[in-house]
Amino acid sequence: MPKPIKITYNGETMSIRKWAQKLNISTEGLSFRLRKGLALHQALKPRDIYTPRGTGK
Repeated sequence: MPKPIKITYNGETMSIRKWAQKLNISTEGLSFRLRKGLALHQALKPRDIYTPRGTGK
């Protein structure tokens, strides 16, 4: 089994799964944001703050 990827942000280091749990977003959603090239500070915004461009929300 591959080792979980660790992300450090604002002095906290956690796996993608733990970050997703903390931010109340899905692991898949966070992984998608990172794969699409969002800056780390944008990818780690909670769901209620993040709205993708072009959605009109």
